[in-house]
Amino acid sequence: MEIDVFKVLPKITEAGPKPETLIDKNEAAGPGESFSNLLTKSMDELNSLQTQKDVLTQKLVTGETEDIHSVMLAAEKAEMALQLAVRITNQVIRSYEELMRLR
Repeated sequence: MEIDVFKVLPKITEAGPKPETLIDKNEAAGPGESFSNLLTKSMDELNSLQTQKDVLTQKLVTGETEDIHSVMLAAEKAEMALQLAVRITNQVIRSYEELMRLR
């Protein structure tokens, strides 16, 4: 069965939300604020994952819970989020250094 891409493509592009609806007008007033908001939200989420991991680990150690499965899931989520944040930070620094070398 062959799929005609030119017939399917307009349906795919029309089905999604319009770009104007993806941006919250109250959230981003200037070009630098949206990145700042995104960065702040990401760091807050990373912090909440770390805090949740610490709370669940403390409960497991003190015997308040015996659900090691949820503790391990929280620990892995926090670890993966931290690794991703470090990798993104390293890549941004490398990109900045590369731009400075081009000057």
